[in-house]
Amino acid sequence: MDQLKLAWLAGLIDGEGCLYGLHKTSACASKASADNRIEIKLEIHTASSRMIDAVVDILDNAGIVSHREKPKLQPLSTRPAHRLRVINKCALRDLLK
Repeated sequence: MDQLKLAWLAGLIDGEGCLYGLHKTSACASKASADNRIEIKLEIHTASSRMIDAVVDILDNAGIVSHREKPKLQPLSTRPAHRLRVINKCALRDLLK
């Protein structure tokens, strides 16, 4: 993998990305069997479709599965925002190595 592209992606994630964890609890029949887990996700939001295209290209070449959502106009914005997500645990582990 091209180190310059990976460095660019790292800077983009640092500046524009959002890496977060969600604590999820699903109640079962008994409290003793409640399912507790943490889901880790990475999102990048930008108005630039070319930027998202470049990120998708880098991730695809690295074998990392991502999900691109269609552009959505955000409140108080004049341009639609593109959102890219990496939510698979194994894909995130590979990306963050």
